[in-house]
Amino acid sequence: MCEILNSDESLQLFSQKAFRSGKPEEGFIELSKRVVQCAGGIPLALKVLGSFLCGRKASVWEGALKMLQQDLQNDIYKTLRISYDGLRDTEKAIFLDIACFFKGSLKDHVTQILENCGLNPLIRIDVLIEKSLITYDGWHLGMHDLLQEMGRNIVLHESLNDAGKRSRLWSLKDIDQVLRNNKVRFLMNIY
Repeated sequence: MCEILNSDESLQLFSQKAFRSGKPEEGFIELSKRVVQCAGGIPLALKVLGSFLCGRKASVWEGALKMLQQDLQNDIYKTLRISYDGLRDTEKAIFLDIACFFKGSLKDHVTQILENCGLNPLIRIDVLIEKSLITYDGWHLGMHDLLQEMGRNIVLHESLNDAGKRSRLWSLKDIDQVLRNNKVRFLMNIY
């Protein structure tokens, strides 16, 4: 269970990410308080939202607030999804790769693999770190469990009933199913 912050602690944590300061900038105080209220005191949500909103215009903040307030239950996954949805396609791909395969792996190793896939990962990984979607301890890439679960759910929803239509497979059960189904299809094509 994660620690829930009070409103002052939440505003300070959010401001550190959104403004690189312990307090909101002039003109963003009320917007910041509204975002903090939507995050429900959840540190990860505060960091992700602050990173997402950093340097953006007030109109973007208003749009993000509308999306957050549509769900009065403050569903953490919808809150985290806002930051994911704001990524470029290549950044989304790298985020999903880390969520599905590379959490806890050496950054150099992951970078080399993604480089070989043509994804130009160095700057993209830095963007994901800046947006608090992944972490880096000097050696390994990490990710909060909630973000990993969100990433894997995004992939699962690409095709709920047919694992073979998903962009990534990490579950041994799904891999086995896809290999067996493809073997059956192959044998049926022979006869």
